[in-house]
Amino acid sequence: MDSPGGVFLSSIDLYFQSKDSTTPVSVEIRTMENGTLTRTVVPNSVAVVQASDVKTSSDASLATKFTFPSLVYLNQDTYYTFIVTGK
Repeated sequence: MDSPGGVFLSSIDLYFQSKDSTTPVSVEIRTMENGTLTRTVVPNSVAVVQASDVKTSSDASLATKFTFPSLVYLNQDTYYTFIVTGK
């Protein structure tokens, strides 16, 4: 590309068919290197939703929004992945 760029991300929507009744769900964005997940967590990219706030549906009609504490900047030409865990 002729000019540098990227994107600011404020949240991510995920869809769940089932959930645990007590365990919160955590999302974090990490970098990838050569197609492999790294240990590098992108700054401000961890968001947690309490179990009671996780929406479920059998047809992906209800999204659960994970809002990051501040805008997350993702560089162009860099590969990222998001990790979803119960914590």
